[in-house]
Amino acid sequence: MSTSPVPLEKLYQLFLQHPFVTTNSIDVTPGGIFFGLRGTNHDGNLYASDALKNGAAYAIIDRPEARTDDRCVLVNDTLTALQYLAKTYRKTLRAKVIGITGSNGKTTTKELMGAVLAKKHNTVATKGNLNNHIGVPLTLLSTPPDTEVLVVEMGANHIGEIELLCQIAMPHAGLITNIGKAHLEGFGSLDGVIKAKSELYAYLGSQSGTTILCHLDDPLLMKLAKEAGSNLLTYGTTTNADVLGTPLHDTINLCMKWNNKHRIETKLIGSYNFQNAMAAIATGVFMGVHEEAIVTALEEFTPTNHRSQLLHHTNNTIFVDCYNANPASMREAIQHFLRFTTGKKCFILGDMLELGDYADEEHKSVGELVSQTDALRIFVGKQFLQSCGETGDHLFADVDQLNQWLSTRNLSGYHILLKGSRGIRLEKALPLL
Repeated sequence: MSTSPVPLEKLYQLFLQHPFVTTNSIDVTPGGIFFGLRGTNHDGNLYASDALKNGAAYAIIDRPEARTDDRCVLVNDTLTALQYLAKTYRKTLRAKVIGITGSNGKTTTKELMGAVLAKKHNTVATKGNLNNHIGVPLTLLSTPPDTEVLVVEMGANHIGEIELLCQIAMPHAGLITNIGKAHLEGFGSLDGVIKAKSELYAYLGSQSGTTILCHLDDPLLMKLAKEAGSNLLTYGTTTNADVLGTPLHDTINLCMKWNNKHRIETKLIGSYNFQNAMAAIATGVFMGVHEEAIVTALEEFTPTNHRSQLLHHTNNTIFVDCYNANPASMREAIQHFLRFTTGKKCFILGDMLELGDYADEEHKSVGELVSQTDALRIFVGKQFLQSCGETGDHLFADVDQLNQWLSTRNLSGYHILLKGSRGIRLEKALPLL
């Protein structure tokens, strides 16, 4: 067996014969290709033989000692090979690619956009949270050749990541939902977040024939979009927006007017989802989806995965938004919850992760905000435990401790806001609420 890395061009030929890619040795499509990626705490090379036993046609490795037979293909770096493969395949796709990033709401916006675009086009959108330097290549490589529109969510926690993802996905159009205090641990400061997120607009501005979709009500985004110099399609509440909408604050679910003639009643809780819905409308307009079809798509859309959901349990009514959290989204969720609830209220709030040096300040700010209410205040996570001892009624280091406490209580008759970062796993408390 040769110990020399194969040229990446040969790897692409293998992919054309076996167009199914995975990084999970257990979840292998028979006849597909397994990539043994290395991470901080794992080495996928160690699972190459398992992947082959589970039906993979080839296993891509970057450690010669992991090669057990000729179906183990050695490359210099498996991640680089995966990204090369995705970029090469992307060049063959005829689909319009729309990139989306932002601090808040990008996953919900991506799903709304996918629902709208599917009314006219054969549409594929990023599944789950496959939005990073591994997930975006996997999204591209799983896109069927007959796809007409591909919506690619781009996440990042370091400067330069969005630029890399743009080089791989090569979007024709794109939008930034917003820019706020998220992943500050990796970006270092809000300026770092701005620099990182604006890499999408910078890429679009460097290409010919591209379009930036931009929230006209957001001065920072408009500034970045104009600096990028690409074609511009705006959406917002300002009368000179290309796509004009108005939020209607009369129901707990998001309701809005579009073009002063369409009333749209969604199943999303929170008026803070207005700009996400407007982004989806603007994308539909950009891609020629009929107005009535856009309205239908938004009204039919049902949130999942613990994002912007309203659940009526036997004992309580629960506002579930625990897929992600940062200071801006936390405040918006709290304010909306307070506006549309009466009677007994309860906050169950989990840590906002990856805030770095800003963590103590931002958690204290949230604690002070909810301390001004008459609600029952329950905080979950080590940071809340450290920062909000004086403002919380009950504090727990993790959700398991919370559940132990809930199992001995009869929490009943409350409106509850369940909100926290994904890593806190607050959804594990739902069966006890």
